[in-house]
Amino acid sequence: MKITRQTETEIVVVDSCLWLAAFHFAVSLILLYPALVQGLHKFFLTSGVFFLFGLLWLRRSTFTFDAARRIVRYRCLRYLKTTTGSLPFDQIAGIEIQTSSAENGATTYRLAIATPHGPMPMADAYGASHTHYLSMRRTIQTFVKGDALSAAEKEAAITAPGAREASVRSLLAQGRRIDAIQMLRNDEDLDLTEATQRVTAIEKEMAAKSSAAKS
Repeated sequence: MKITRQTETEIVVVDSCLWLAAFHFAVSLILLYPALVQGLHKFFLTSGVFFLFGLLWLRRSTFTFDAARRIVRYRCLRYLKTTTGSLPFDQIAGIEIQTSSAENGATTYRLAIATPHGPMPMADAYGASHTHYLSMRRTIQTFVKGDALSAAEKEAAITAPGAREASVRSLLAQGRRIDAIQMLRNDEDLDLTEATQRVTAIEKEMAAKSSAAKS
C-alpha cells in the first residue's frame, strides 16, 4: 500500500497484488508448455494450481480522497469482481491501523477507514513497516479532517492536566462527537473502540449532571 498521488485537493492510495498474480500466471503458462507439447500430463495439475493462486492474488484497491467534493471514492478488484462506491468525509471518524500476527510472531499492518458502520479496510494484504503505515495514517487523516480542532483546543489538550477531557466536553456540547473521538485518537493514540467508549462515558456523565441540575 502506498500513496501514488498527493496534491492540495486529492490523495490517491493504491494497494495492488497484481504483480503476484502475474507471477503465478506466468509460471502456470511455463508449466503448461511441457504438458501440451511434450505430453507430460503431470504438469497439468501443477499448472492449474499456479493458475488458481494467480486468481487469488488478482486484487487491487484504489482509494481517492477528494477534498473538493469531500468524498472518498473507492474501486476494489477482488477475485474477478470489481466493487465501486464513495463515502462522504463527514462519515469518516478517522483512519486506523489494523494489525495481524504471523505464526513466527511478526506483526504486520494495513490501514482502514473508520466509519459508523465499522472499519473499511483499504487493502487485502498487510505490510511489515509500522512507520510507513503510521506516516500514511497521519497524512490521510490530516487531509480528511483538516484543522478540525481549534488551536486553543489543541493547546489545552496538551498543556493542562484534565484539559483534554474538558475539550471533549466542549466538543460534545457543540454536537461535534466525531471530532471529540478523533481528538482522543490523535492525542492518546487510541483505537476507534477505546476512544468511542471514552466519549460515550463522558456523554453519560454530562447527561446525568444535566438531569440532576434540572431536578
